[in-house]
Amino acid sequence: FMQDLNIWYTSSIRQAVTYATFYYHGMKRKISGKPYISHALETLLITSSLTSEESVLITSVLHGLIKNTRTDIIEVKKYFGLDVAKRLLYLTQMEDNLNNDKEWSEAKKNILYKLDNASIDIKIIILSNELSKLRETDRDFQIYKDSIWQHFSETDKKKHRWYHEEVLRRLYELRVSRAYEEYQKLIYIHLTNIFN
Repeated sequence: FMQDLNIWYTSSIRQAVTYATFYYHGMKRKISGKPYISHALETLLITSSLTSEESVLITSVLHGLIKNTRTDIIEVKKYFGLDVAKRLLYLTQMEDNLNNDKEWSEAKKNILYKLDNASIDIKIIILSNELSKLRETDRDFQIYKDSIWQHFSETDKKKHRWYHEEVLRRLYELRVSRAYEEYQKLIYIHLTNIFN
């Protein structure tokens, strides 16, 4: 997988991949059952097509760690520095409301609000993360068809369309990238049969 990365695979990025692999050990993706690390690595791969900045690449592979594992921001700062820790904290705070009793749409509005004020580095990671998740949904849809939505906490397909369209609008700065084009294509073409 790492041979596909369009980056100079530095020792710091190797360390981040090893770190994420350790903390994601035994965790599986919700529908496919693939190792959770596969999503983190795909997010890193997409991010590498948008930037070569090492600290952004490291943040991309670690993006879900604080939310989903027992690691903490202090440990991340110790191993990967302040820039990575700050970005990771911002990304984690974007999704804080998804872990409480807040209604799905309200929690997603919090993400969109924070995305309005996010730096370009954060937007790159968000695009990479959302594209990876939508690719996975598209692959899983080939197997499960419309019953796929029963696996999500929000089962209303139209709400998912609303969310992805709003994310796309906020990532307009990245519109000349292949990742943006693919994300748009998955929303409007590949997933039309899901979202209609």
